[in-house]
Amino acid sequence: MWETVYGGTAILFRKSIATNISIVASNNSRITGIDITTSSGTVQLLNVYLPCNYGDDESLVEYIECLSVLDALIVQSDAIHTIIAGDFNCGTGSRFFPLLNNFANENGLVMSDMMRLSNISTYISDDGLKSSWVDHVLSSETINSRICNMNVLHDAIVSDHRPLTFCFACNLDTTVADYSEGTSVPSVLPQWHLCSDAVLQHFQQTVDRLLVNVHTPFSLLSCYDTVEQFTALDSFYNDIIPCLRKACDLCIPHKRSITNQFNVPGWNTFVKEKHNDAMGRLIYFGLKMVNPVSAYCLMICENLGQNLS
Repeated sequence: MWETVYGGTAILFRKSIATNISIVASNNSRITGIDITTSSGTVQLLNVYLPCNYGDDESLVEYIECLSVLDALIVQSDAIHTIIAGDFNCGTGSRFFPLLNNFANENGLVMSDMMRLSNISTYISDDGLKSSWVDHVLSSETINSRICNMNVLHDAIVSDHRPLTFCFACNLDTTVADYSEGTSVPSVLPQWHLCSDAVLQHFQQTVDRLLVNVHTPFSLLSCYDTVEQFTALDSFYNDIIPCLRKACDLCIPHKRSITNQFNVPGWNTFVKEKHNDAMGRLIYFGLKMVNPVSAYCLMICENLGQNLS
């Protein structure tokens, strides 16, 4: 990534990975972006050169407008990971810093450079009398865990800014999703229509492996409608669903779940009572007529899509 003294930005990438790259249209000369297709989901990489703080209202408004553009790019993107790097013209003592910090928190980003470095300067005035830390790397938490080799190249003098470099590990082979064991991606939805036969087979094998550790209560094999049997059904259900979710996270391509005004926080809390009532009626009317295991499997099929989302 690169920025110029005239406000332009650029991102350079090798021709060999061009098929994994798509351009992000920011319509703003201060922001350049690309989407990188990886095995663990799309990574949105944005390079920025944000406005300087001149102490007036105009520069403040322009800074807020740029943050708004970045926010819109993140929300509207199908990418599930984000990296924003470049000249933010904002240090911890700047009046812009609370705005930047709020922006990062609202979009689930962390300041990867500040988590790894301390007491550094990325800007040094030509006379050497002034210095500040105004270049940063913001990333989503999953990407942050994969970032390494964060450094400031003090010997590379190409402008009054010193290059801030870092590496992040990713696999560009997208034939099969490759999530790390025990890792799940928050606020994403599985994209079943993108699954190849190989991905579905990998999902099936992973489910089989995880279900080996699930105990099947002996009481489920009988037809007695007892309280113990109802409790065993709930326990069996609660053991199976996490296995399906984990297998989905490990194997299935995902898409960021966009939050809007129609999403109701705590929805499961609101409908929990109705759900329990409906479940009780299902068991009461169906358990006497249907084998318990068959009735339970039917309930799993009806609720599988909702529980995996």
